[in-house]
Amino acid sequence: MCLCFQKVNGNDGTDMHLLNKIFIWLIFIALLPAFYFGARTLKVHSVWRQLYNERTAELQKEKMDNYIIKHGEGDPSDPKSKPSLGRLETTLRRLQTFRGLAAWFDCPVEVDNSGNARLVIEDVNENAIPPGTRVYAFEVTNEEAVGKYMGMFTVEDVAQGEVVLSADPSRFSYPRIRNMITRSNANWTIYTVMPTDEHDVFNIMNDEEREDFLTRMIPKADLEYYLNDGKVDSKTGEVYERPLVAYDVIFELNLAENILLADQLVVATYEEASLRKTAETAEAYRLLRENEKRELVQKQTASQEEVNTIREVNQKLSRVVDNYNRRETQYLKDIRAKAMEIVNHYRAQGAKSTSRTTQ
Repeated sequence: MCLCFQKVNGNDGTDMHLLNKIFIWLIFIALLPAFYFGARTLKVHSVWRQLYNERTAELQKEKMDNYIIKHGEGDPSDPKSKPSLGRLETTLRRLQTFRGLAAWFDCPVEVDNSGNARLVIEDVNENAIPPGTRVYAFEVTNEEAVGKYMGMFTVEDVAQGEVVLSADPSRFSYPRIRNMITRSNANWTIYTVMPTDEHDVFNIMNDEEREDFLTRMIPKADLEYYLNDGKVDSKTGEVYERPLVAYDVIFELNLAENILLADQLVVATYEEASLRKTAETAEAYRLLRENEKRELVQKQTASQEEVNTIREVNQKLSRVVDNYNRRETQYLKDIRAKAMEIVNHYRAQGAKSTSRTTQ
């Protein structure tokens, strides 16, 4: 019986050793996809890291270029230095002012949807109005429409009696101004220097004509200043003179205000979009957490069911083991009893043999 149990136990050890080897090989095989996907992940990280470094370098270069455009680079007295955009605009404005007022009146014009205006000007050349010159355009008053200030334009090309102008993008970006420029149906007058305000501009008209013209041209809030210009006050006897308007300064300030308002609008739009994106991200995160919570609850329920099932199986196995233990105990008890019977039998046989021998 002892040899029998030792053989059984030896077989159990060999089986467990083989099972361990199988498990080790299965684990090794399962690790191969993990190694592969780990290598792919490292490669993806490397590519994205390289792309991030390249984009960061490009961003730094763009920031440096923008800084140079805004503030300039080098000593301004050095011819090789890079002046700022504001300094270039100031230099251009001074050169145009020193050059003197040049104007071309009642020029036929065609404007496309991009804000490029093609003016017909006879005997024009690059010496008279070189490319890059900033000009101010006005729509000529006619019977169909009231003349308007079209805005500031830049000369792009001068050739064969035509001048091509491009609209200032910061002003052309407004829908109302863009529609006013592209839908213009009258001739234009352009100036290299903004015309100055003078009293004689309207005072040379007779009273009836001036009042009718100013009523159509001037807002009601400012109409009285223009109508009373040059008239004698009946109470004081003094001649009233309206304050002259510096159009170039006002238009520049107006343009700067429009740019600032546009920047604020862009910032507000960006912040609104950012808040909307943040809200969407938060909502997506909340839904994700709810799904995770739902999955965890499901996993918890499944785990609890597995625990209950394992507990039931364990209890059944415990009962089976107890039965086997009881049966083993009973078998051992029966074997001992049988062994004792055999021993007593042989003892009795031996005693009988001894008594016979003695006799």
